[in-house]
Amino acid sequence: MLFYSAVLPGTREKENELLATFYSRKIDGLIAITLEENNPLIDSAISKKIPTILMDNIVNRPTISCVASDNYGGIKKLMNYLIETGHRSFVFLSGDPIIHSAKERLKAFKDTVEGRNDLNFEIVFGEYTYESGVEMVKKLKHIPDAVVCGNDMIAFGAMVELERRGFRIPQDVSVTGFDDILFSRMSRPPLTTVRQDAYSMGRVGAELLISAINEEIKNDVVLLETTLEIRGSTRERK
Repeated sequence: MLFYSAVLPGTREKENELLATFYSRKIDGLIAITLEENNPLIDSAISKKIPTILMDNIVNRPTISCVASDNYGGIKKLMNYLIETGHRSFVFLSGDPIIHSAKERLKAFKDTVEGRNDLNFEIVFGEYTYESGVEMVKKLKHIPDAVVCGNDMIAFGAMVELERRGFRIPQDVSVTGFDDILFSRMSRPPLTTVRQDAYSMGRVGAELLISAINEEIKNDVVLLETTLEIRGSTRERK
């Protein structure tokens, strides 16, 4: 049995080249992390009837099964916590919404704040990188009660730029992330974030692929629960 796990490169040309290499080896199945929802991998896998598992992405297509964290639910938990602790103004530093996780996190944020007269908010778009976190903070019109970041790397960049500008975290502004990567608990202050279980995602993906190879190709969708990790980068607002 021959199957591959791959993080596909960021351009369609490179993705097609890599897929052609995989398919030439007559693989039995493929686990892949793709950023775009409309990715050439999907049509290729369907046409070649190769069992394929997408990680951290959800599409409704035959022969494609998906495993993802509950990105929407994670941000809802986070926003409910921030509102309950007195935060009333927010900035959301978003990743590129062409990415499934970024789109779901953005939707959850907007669904929470839009239409509420007691809340103010701003949205800035960037990338899932430290550097983008720095640049997005530079674009802010004002500093809110809470800077809600699309992932932990954005949050690290945001924290550095906020502190460079003289703002104390969390005394002046709360900062949050998403992912709970290793450095989130090591940052100063430790980062309040939403934890997704990468180990479980990989395990479930492998189980789905083995099942699809040994039995029949399905289009299952597994959504994994997230948890809120409250640390020192947030505080109650008065």
